[in-house]
Order: sequence, then structure tokens, then C-alpha cells
Amino acid sequence: MCNCHFVICRKFSVSGNIYNIRDSIYNFATTIMGPQIYNFVWPIIMQLCSFKMLWIFYFIVSCITTFLMVMVIKIVCDKLHALSEKLAAKEHTLKESIKSTEKVLNDIDNKSVSMIEDRYRDLMIDLKKNLMKTEQEVKSLQDEVTSLSLRRENLKNDVLKQQEDYHKMLATFNKDLESNNGQPKCSNFKVPTTLRCTYTSDNHSRSTIRSKVDRL
Repeated sequence: MCNCHFVICRKFSVSGNIYNIRDSIYNFATTIMGPQIYNFVWPIIMQLCSFKMLWIFYFIVSCITTFLMVMVIKIVCDKLHALSEKLAAKEHTLKESIKSTEKVLNDIDNKSVSMIEDRYRDLMIDLKKNLMKTEQEVKSLQDEVTSLSLRRENLKNDVLKQQEDYHKMLATFNKDLESNNGQPKCSNFKVPTTLRCTYTSDNHSRSTIRSKVDRL
């Protein structure tokens, strides 16, 4: 039995061929178990070996796929990390550019406002002076208008009063004329000075009075 096993190992190590291994196993099995038992056991052994080999193949394939997946995941993670760093750098540059533009805009606004203030300050001062001057002129005109309105009212009252005096004196003069119609002389009759002063404003009435005085 030991000699047979040595022969099988020697043949396996020398040839390394599968057919030689199968022949050596067949010879070993036939010498020990006989051809009938070998024909019954050999398919089972081959199925077990093929099953084990299949599981070994699956294991190797799974290991290879796992290794490849790990490598792919590592590569993807590296790329994502590089992309995240690039995005962070771009974000930082964008923030810096936004800050710089905001600073420039603020400087421009401040400069423009200061320039506008310096440019239009004198104009605003002149406008304020003109506005104050016009306000004073308007106030003085209002005062003059009020004074003129008061003078007009006073003059109107004076005119009305003179008209009343004129009508009164005219009535008294007519009465005097009616009372003095029958007398031949009227040397004692004198026209009042107030009548003369009052009637100077009206030419028609003054001519009428003179004609009446001449008749007397």
C-alpha cells in the first residue's frame, strides 16, 4: 500500500498531468477496493471535488470583485476628495472676489457721494439763500398787500363819508335856495368853505353850484 502511494506521488510530481493522476488513482483504487467499488465511489468523489473547486472559484471571484470594488471605491473617494478641495478653493476665491467687489462698490459709492456733495454744496447753499430771499420778499409783499388793503378800506370809508357830507350839504343848500327865492338881494349869503373843499372832486357838481351861486 505504501509502495503504491509512493508510486502515485512520484508520478504526480514527475508528470503533473491530470490524466496521469487519474490513472494512478484508478490503479490505486482498483488494487485496494476493486473495480466495482471504484466505479461507484469515483463519481461521488469527482462531484465533491468539483463542488469544492466551484466554491473555491466563487471565493476567488468574490475576493477579486471585493478587491476591485475596494480599489474603485478608494479611487472614487480620492477623486471626490480632490473635487471637494477644488470646490472649497473655488468657493474661497469666489468669497474673496465678492468681498473685493463689495469693497470696491462701497468705495465708489462713498467717493461718488462725497464728489456729489462737494460739487453741489455751493449750489445748495445758493439755492437756500435764494429761497430765504424769496421768502423775505414774499413776506414783504404780503405786508405791503395788507397795508394797501387797509389803506383802501380807509380810503373807501373816507370816500363814503365825503359822499354823505356832499349829499347833506347839497340838501341844505337846496333848502337855502328854496327859502331865498323871493328875496331880491342875497349879499349876506356865503357859500361855506367846507362845501368848496368837498365839491372840488366833482367837476359837474362844482359847475352846477357855481351856476346857482351866480344866479343868486
